[in-house]
Amino acid sequence: MIDFYEHIGDFLSSKLSDEDRILFERAMEEDPELRKAVDNHNIVEEALELLIEDDIRSVIKNLKTDSPVQKSTYLGFKTYLLVAGIMLLLALLAYIIKQNSKPDVEILYAQYFSDYVEPNTRGEILPTSELTVCDQGHKLMFHKNYPEAAVILESAAQIENDCTDKSQWYLSLLYLLEKKEDKLDSLLLLIQEDEISPYHNNAIKLFKEIN
Repeated sequence: MIDFYEHIGDFLSSKLSDEDRILFERAMEEDPELRKAVDNHNIVEEALELLIEDDIRSVIKNLKTDSPVQKSTYLGFKTYLLVAGIMLLLALLAYIIKQNSKPDVEILYAQYFSDYVEPNTRGEILPTSELTVCDQGHKLMFHKNYPEAAVILESAAQIENDCTDKSQWYLSLLYLLEKKEDKLDSLLLLIQEDEISPYHNNAIKLFKEIN
């Protein structure tokens, strides 16, 4: 799946494949932040082009003066202010675009969260008390009991056993949902360091999407 926020320009200029265009349009219907980013992209691009064109025309007009040194000094100062203003505006616009282009955490969470499937023993469903700790946490997340899931997974993620990888990954998704950015980044980096973790590639991809 493409990163929709990085391909807004391609979408607006019809450079996406038919399949990606359909996915992009569907994502806009589900993600109001993406729609806002698309709208802002158009507005910012047009405003910036008009501003730069007007400023360039202004500078050229002033350059056509036949006045001596005094006007040359004035022009230099005005040009300096103009450049400084444009730089400030660009920084402001970049900040606005960045803020509005952040992916929605709930959509990301839904993309990476895998539904919990009850393990069966002789055709019977195991009670929660008999599940491994990572499965207990996963099951609680599936039923949206996030506080209790966090307690279980935070404890399990610190112990090296068969549950460590799964506990760390689902704990990182909880941090994503709760917008605990520092903890999320640290945990994703830890998962990335373990190349044999089944969640290694997902951790790399998610880390790139949120940073």
